[in-house]
Order: sequence, then structure tokens, then C-alpha cells
Amino acid sequence: MDREWEINQKTGKAKNKKEDDGKGEDEEEKELKDIPFKCIICKDDYKSPIVTKCKHYFCETCAIAKYKKTPNCAICGKRTDGAFSMAKELRKKLERKAVREEERRRKEEEEAAEGN
Repeated sequence: MDREWEINQKTGKAKNKKEDDGKGEDEEEKELKDIPFKCIICKDDYKSPIVTKCKHYFCETCAIAKYKKTPNCAICGKRTDGAFSMAKELRKKLERKAVREEERRRKEEEEAAEGN
């Protein structure tokens, strides 16, 4: 049974429940795939991510700089009117994703060390 769990972890088929939102890792991974993992303006990892009224995500500084040039969303072109909200859910998901990736990396390193 332990071996099966390890195989499922490696292949991404594990159905673990998330601690605070009740979603499994697979479901959360799918949601993150729908969101660009980098800011479309600066092409870098999100720094203080915000969300627009039209549900697009940007770094806070990128969105403000873009708004100073034009009041339209950089993705869909709709007017933002400078209404940006802190993307709390995205921040949480990105933090959990980083933790999972670190755990996977650490586990792979441990397995490689055991194999030597």
C-alpha cells in the first residue's frame, strides 16, 4: 500500500485533500494551469499579484504602470478604471504550489542520495 501511494505521488494521481479549501492537489493544479504562472506584462513571477475586474492577474506594479499609460486591461482590453484587488486566493495557491514543489524536490534528492 505504501508503494502504491509513492507511485501515485510520483505520477500525480494522488487525491489528497487540501487543508483549508477542501480541494485535492489535482484540482488545484488544474486551476493554476488556467492562470498564467507569470505576469503577462513583465514576463516574470508574480510580485504582489492583483486581479482586475475582468479576472486577469498581474503584478501590482505592472498593473499600475500599465494603467498610467492606458486604463484598459493588458489581456482583454476592457476598462479597468484602476480597480485592482489583491489576489489573495492566487497568492495562497502559488504559496502552496511552491511548498509542494520544494517537497517534491527534497524527496527526489533524498531518493537519489539513497540510491547511491
